[in-house]
Amino acid sequence: MKKRGMTLAELTITIALTFLLGMCVFWVILPSFRIAAEGQIRTELQQQGELALQQLSADLQGSVPTGVTLIPPTGSQGMILSTHPLSASMGASGLLSFDARLHVWSHDLTKHQLFRKKFQNGDNPTGLTLAFDTTQAFRPLVANLVSIAGAPSPRSKSYALSVDTFLVQREVTTGGEVYALRIVLSKVIPGKKASAVVELFRKVMLRNHY
Repeated sequence: MKKRGMTLAELTITIALTFLLGMCVFWVILPSFRIAAEGQIRTELQQQGELALQQLSADLQGSVPTGVTLIPPTGSQGMILSTHPLSASMGASGLLSFDARLHVWSHDLTKHQLFRKKFQNGDNPTGLTLAFDTTQAFRPLVANLVSIAGAPSPRSKSYALSVDTFLVQREVTTGGEVYALRIVLSKVIPGKKASAVVELFRKVMLRNHY
């Protein structure tokens, strides 16, 4: 018995149905995947930004106003700041005591990354020694802080990727020292000529004057 082949009409209908199915996938399913991908990207950016602001807030609140140094961003250099942390124990006289180290935050404009570094004497850059005093807060010179931020170190940790803007500003207040933190992160959405953008704000008050 001979097998019956497809007629021209049946072949045309099959091609048309296949085409319609392909269009359905293109116009309905793929956009759904893109929306899901955009949501995932926004979530990742949000989590990175929140983690960075949470740690930075802790660093600021773990110091005093005179132990915070801010270097505003320029066209070629991102924001840099340092905090001189309080020691876990009080001094012998009951006064505040400080550690012989700094917490340094820097925004790398080229890599679009936000870094946090722990610096103590003996770390890179080689030969740089800071005059830490455990009895009072320390503010490094701008040139020294820039050198510390730019030097490679195993004590450096990336806290956020895809960072477009990182800004910390001291606000004029009475009865406390307030810092306004702002971070903007963005990442290109696969398959779209657009980027997912997340912008986060936070204010931190330092009540422990010294």
